[in-house]
Amino acid sequence: MLKFLKAAVDDASGNPRGKIVAIYALLLATNAAVWLWAVFALADRPTLLGTAVLAYVLGLRHAVANKDDVVRVTQDVTGTKPDDPRPGFIYDLAMQQHSIGTDVPIPTEDLAWMNDELAKVGNIPKPDDLAKVLDPKPREDALKLLAQMH
Repeated sequence: MLKFLKAAVDDASGNPRGKIVAIYALLLATNAAVWLWAVFALADRPTLLGTAVLAYVLGLRHAVANKDDVVRVTQDVTGTKPDDPRPGFIYDLAMQQHSIGTDVPIPTEDLAWMNDELAKVGNIPKPDDLAKVLDPKPREDALKLLAQMH
């Protein structure tokens, strides 16, 4: 695990492809873990879970609608120069491939796998019944609220 994290943050690495893969894997794992935590923590409060989903969707919508802001922030964070075309290219590629979308299904298989892995390593006593916490209603409510806003 430490080698994986070192590959993600080591600027001296001679393997840029491995660094990119490590960063994306770390981002995806963190995102999945946070949403899994949110689902378990807010299982008895579907309104708050719907609000969290709505905030996430609104953030994605803002990112899709404001390319210049996203590219500028990316340049600030990565330290690239304003004339570097890579942040804009990556943004355009993500939009072209529909990498961001509100119609993407909830990754129930991935969540089930993570739930099993957390039980295997001892982070949770036993796998939880995801059917009790994976309720599509908060997401549907968030999308309805979003539709009402426009």
